[in-house]
Amino acid sequence: MYGEALYSNKIGIANVSLRGAFATDTYAEEDLTDEVGNGTFAAFGVKVVTDQLNTIFKPSFEGQFGYMTNKHDFEGTANDYTATAMKYLVGAKLNEFLLPNTKLAVYYAGYQGTNRGYVSTVGTDTGYFQDQNNLGRTVSQDLLYVEANYYDLSFGYGYGNLGLSALAASGTTPAQPAQSAKGSVFKISYKVNF
Repeated sequence: MYGEALYSNKIGIANVSLRGAFATDTYAEEDLTDEVGNGTFAAFGVKVVTDQLNTIFKPSFEGQFGYMTNKHDFEGTANDYTATAMKYLVGAKLNEFLLPNTKLAVYYAGYQGTNRGYVSTVGTDTGYFQDQNNLGRTVSQDLLYVEANYYDLSFGYGYGNLGLSALAASGTTPAQPAQSAKGSVFKISYKVNF
């Protein structure tokens, strides 16, 4: 069974979008295995983007939030797990910053997922997260990003954190410490038309 609901409307100066979805997969008990199981999925998200305000610097604002949960129920209980993920973004853009045709934007975004694994970029495919039973470990990341644009010239810089929670020892798995990393991103681009 599957269902989805979408809502989009302009409320005052804000463009609001809401989305919700759910799905269930149910198999007969004799069809369940270590790889084929019942599943219950639910997700929702909200996005709000304001119009450009008619004040100094002509600012606009954006906010997004999304949450997902996906329960996996296999044969027996040893392999059962629930994956969850949450992502968020807040941002502000100054559409007329100091000089004509100059924009400055600041964004803060984050992601937190439990029982989720990252599949790296391969060739031209973009990397992505997928459900993965990693014994309840949580991966988290956040990024502060600033971008300035002057006509078709664009500069961007971001600083972020990536973390993986610790894993307690069990009968079959040794303890693993929490891990974290920090990193920066930089972008410069210029658009040329021929």
